[in-house]
Amino acid sequence: MHNNGGRQRGRSRWTGVMLILVASTIVLLQITGAWRPVGIVLEAMVRPVAMVTSDMTRGIGRFFETLGSLGRLSQDNQQLQQQVSDKTVELARLKEVEHENDLLRSQVGFQANQSLPLLGAHVMAYAGDNARRTLVIDRGSRDGVAPGQAVVSSGSLVGKIERVTDGTAVVFLVSDPEFRVQAISQTDRARGIIRGQLGTGLRLEQVAQSDQLTVKDTILTAGSDRVPKGILIGQVETIDRSDNELFQAANVRSSLNMSRLELVFVIKQ
Repeated sequence: MHNNGGRQRGRSRWTGVMLILVASTIVLLQITGAWRPVGIVLEAMVRPVAMVTSDMTRGIGRFFETLGSLGRLSQDNQQLQQQVSDKTVELARLKEVEHENDLLRSQVGFQANQSLPLLGAHVMAYAGDNARRTLVIDRGSRDGVAPGQAVVSSGSLVGKIERVTDGTAVVFLVSDPEFRVQAISQTDRARGIIRGQLGTGLRLEQVAQSDQLTVKDTILTAGSDRVPKGILIGQVETIDRSDNELFQAANVRSSLNMSRLELVFVIKQ
């Protein structure tokens, strides 16, 4: 142990002495001007290493800078995607509002001419199977809806309220084969009964042979029960007349597509 300690102290003294000699030599060379050639050589040796180290440092710096930029770009992209999504939702909402406003505007003229109390309702469901043709609307007895009331859309007859709950009602459509309502032609005042058909269109029946029917004449409600007079039903397309029959009939087309209705109005009377 003692010998090892002595050797370590000896090496430390020699290291110190060598450092002093080197430092003294450098100082002496600088004083005498002889250091300049040595410095040039050392600088030439060290410069490539320094340049490589500097380039590596800049490269590493640019690498981490690129990583930071990519992170910011990803965050900005997510924000832009969210903004696009928000704008898409808002545009869809505005289009729906505009569509509903168009439906409401189409009803304004009818309400002004008829002076009828109207209650707007959204269509919740449509049933158009071979058995029955009905709509379900989101208004019920608590809104003043009652069986027998007429339902219209864009001034045309949709049907009549068949049954109600507190918050919903079933509309019996004019296109149902079992539907019946009294009707009158606008020009010649021919009277008859409108009913639905299994195919498309409506049927005007029980029109007296003495009455005049004209193709493209407008058919209106004649007024009965809780269905007011003068509501548009449709236009005459074809006429079926035979001298051997007691009555004549006509095929009538409604302007409404019952399966695509979204907003209807109940006439509360």
